[in-house]
Amino acid sequence: MPALHRLSLIAPTAGGGPEAMAQQAVAAVEVDTTAEERLALRVTMLPVSTIHDEWMFIRVLQTFEVTFALLAVDLRAVVAAVRAGHLHLAATRMSAAATLLRDSAPLWSVTATLQPKAFHRFRPYTEGASAIQSRHYKLVEFLCRTPDASRRDSPAYFSTPDVRTLILHGQASIDDALDALTPANADSHALPALATAMTEFTAALRHWRRTHYRLALRMLGTEQTGTGYTHGTAYLARASAVPVFRCRSHSSPPARDDT
Repeated sequence: MPALHRLSLIAPTAGGGPEAMAQQAVAAVEVDTTAEERLALRVTMLPVSTIHDEWMFIRVLQTFEVTFALLAVDLRAVVAAVRAGHLHLAATRMSAAATLLRDSAPLWSVTATLQPKAFHRFRPYTEGASAIQSRHYKLVEFLCRTPDASRRDSPAYFSTPDVRTLILHGQASIDDALDALTPANADSHALPALATAMTEFTAALRHWRRTHYRLALRMLGTEQTGTGYTHGTAYLARASAVPVFRCRSHSSPPARDDT
């Protein structure tokens, strides 16, 4: 709904219960849906069971994947803006990314309506398919901060080999771009705004990770392995602790002595 409000597809004051609001959202989107988009919606729904909750689960995962794809676009723009010294633009795009991630949070509430018993009726058929294979999540992670060698050379990135290749070939992260700043090549007065936006994004991503972990713990407990051949919730607990950005002071660009 927040996205529909921003796009003026539905009035911010639109009321009613959850069902009425869902109907308004669907109606607003369907107005401009093309035949090709309708076909895409049909052919991307490939359940492996007859459990109706699986449909919801698939669409939530797909929506998160699209969300992280959009986040990657914003974060790449942040990298480019920082490298060009346009820190005000970088702050704007980083703030937009934080807003987008926060707006996706209600999807977890939808997912939480799935009961463990129903989840386990279709989970056995998803073996080998896992969120660890999410290319866009890994893009978001490494565009913020280049992963340590131990993370880069773990199943997390071996599961997304093209993203790992980008890292090995020196694709810059936001941290890298900030490290390269000098007082002469940046509008340093915008650094506080960028720092605030980075803090907001960090909080949003940490909340996303914690919620993912808690929901997985409810569904899987502590003993079951992940469908991507990880250690299940133990893996998610470690992944949730991965820093978003390196700790640094953003109050001023780093001083460089190039003489």
